[in-house]
Amino acid sequence: MTVREPMAEPLERADELAAIDALLAGADAGHGGLALVEGVVVLIGFACTIWLALRALLRVDEAWIALRHRAGRAPREGVLRRVVIFSGTLGMIGFYVWYYLLSDAFILPFMPLH
Repeated sequence: MTVREPMAEPLERADELAAIDALLAGADAGHGGLALVEGVVVLIGFACTIWLALRALLRVDEAWIALRHRAGRAPREGVLRRVVIFSGTLGMIGFYVWYYLLSDAFILPFMPLH
């Protein structure tokens, strides 16, 4: 005759199942988003990209100033400030158009609907 172990109390079984459910839900949630390390890597990559782009724009601006000096004109400043102001303004206008005019359009799956 084999000896059976007594079954666990129902409350203990429910706690065990709840813990397993929480682990499974956490594992599923991890696949949909970025982990902390991945987020830091993305942030560092983004910062390096911005830094390299600004360095390249500064070199282009310095070359433009040098070309203007060779042409006989002495500009006080380059065009980098104008380019940044223009692109920032264009970006803000684009954001307002997207946010206010297209706010009811379902563009991205995670956009909240009104």
